Amino acid sequence: MRAERGFTLVELVMVIVIGSILAMVSVRFIASSMQGVVDTAGRQQMAMTIALVSERISRELRQALPNSVRIYDPDSDSENECIEFVPVRAASRYSGSLAGSTVTRLNVMSPGAVKGFVSVYPITDTSVYPNGSTSTVSPGEIDFSDNLDCPANGDMLACSGYEDGTGISQAFPFDSPQKRFFVTGQPVSFCRGIIGGESFLLRYFDYGFQGIAGNGITTTACPAATCQVVTNHISRLEFSYSAASLSRSAVVTFLVELVNDQNETLSLNQQVQVRNVP
Repeated sequence: MRAERGFTLVELVMVIVIGSILAMVSVRFIASSMQGVVDTAGRQQMAMTIALVSERISRELRQALPNSVRIYDPDSDSENECIEFVPVRAASRYSGSLAGSTVTRLNVMSPGAVKGFVSVYPITDTSVYPNGSTSTVSPGEIDFSDNLDCPANGDMLACSGYEDGTGISQAFPFDSPQKRFFVTGQPVSFCRGIIGGESFLLRYFDYGFQGIAGNGITTTACPAATCQVVTNHISRLEFSYSAASLSRSAVVTFLVELVNDQNETLSLNQQVQVRNVP
């Protein structure tokens, strides 16, 4: 006869226990691996975000009007969390003299079909922003696409000028030694703002030239008409500015720090050279 085969209750219990242990180890290993993948993806996202923030600020600062950079503390907490500058849209050269008397007409080489404020020889930030004295920036915008009296051959050096009765009625304090002028937009500010308990990097625009840095801006709101959200999770933002010297251009240094939902932080220090050849 064929012998009967089977297993005892003890053997069954041992198999169940060993199988459970192996299952627990496997689950923990898989869970740890998956969590590592998730954490790595989150850190990569932080690194990408902070790189984009650095590139955005740096790229715009490199196009700033010479001597237009101002840093300020919007909430008096001893950290300069805002930087302001005037973006340059175009530049060209003029003929004749603009200093001393009120100018209503520009004899220029065309900067192209561009519209903006005209700035001539901005040697200090106080000459760029309203301060009760003569400004190096026109009080209104000039539309250079509306050229006047230009010859048919397109020689823009021979154009008799551009004019706008409301835009350029200006007595510039100095002539540029290189006869250079800039066409600019309105000032722009990057700030760290707290809205609804969350921290953002905000970009403000179209708030006009202000004599005091920070006027026209509130870092607790971001109205769509004058503000853009660049990114969130900004735990720290601080700017410093070193004016130009005889041996180097002006330098903006900024520190930006991000924090994620796991309270992990990532910081970046960046320096940007700002052109100072007015």
